[in-house]
Amino acid sequence: IVEAVFRPEWSRIFGADINSPPGFEVKSNGSSESKQLLKANYSFDSWVKLPQSHTTVFHTGAITTVGRCRVKPQPALPACTVNLNVQLLIDTLCSASKNHDHAPLTIALLLVEIISPDIMYNGFPWPDENIKFTIERDLTIKKTFEDYPIAWELLEYVATNRPALCYCSVLVRALTASYIAVWSTSALTKSTESPDQLQSSERLLEIMVIGQFLPQNMQVLPQMMRHLAPHEVVAVLQDVWNYMRDN
Repeated sequence: IVEAVFRPEWSRIFGADINSPPGFEVKSNGSSESKQLLKANYSFDSWVKLPQSHTTVFHTGAITTVGRCRVKPQPALPACTVNLNVQLLIDTLCSASKNHDHAPLTIALLLVEIISPDIMYNGFPWPDENIKFTIERDLTIKKTFEDYPIAWELLEYVATNRPALCYCSVLVRALTASYIAVWSTSALTKSTESPDQLQSSERLLEIMVIGQFLPQNMQVLPQMMRHLAPHEVVAVLQDVWNYMRDN
């Protein structure tokens, strides 16, 4: 089930904002007349000399009379439908893992395998924030969470089953580093002027609170974020990083 929600054919019903790349659908016009590739190439002189090129010329145009029509992207589902599908998915996972103590751990490891297949630096320790050797992977993980909102729901489900979130440390760490970088380059005066980034940052801190990554005195951070300026958000996330690194 967890693997299926990240596939293009199913991710759409869980709110994924993924459109297939522009393509074409083959559409026949019913004509039986067609040209064979071999015959088309026979019509060219095999020994035509072209400067700075190969001496053989091949036909690369339309070979048949088959037409093509552009595939239209599917419209997004209503928010109420997406929310219902997400709730049914979480209910199904809760029901399936009721009699299996290690089910949340399995889901956590599967999430890491799907979202961050690179096994390098996938361990529990948090390095120094100024080490940027994983920035490309961090941005890829952030993009995955943006394209597949269901990833947030699954990460929160893992967080509610302590200590399974520890096995998703690489995802939490990548998201934290990415949002530190995003807010560091922001030219805005208020964090509320970037609602998408603010919502994701709040969601990240809420998941860390649920998973008991943060102590009692830091559990108010998600509610504070919208009252801060971008540079203050950076300071908060850096403090969170330093706490996770030291603990």
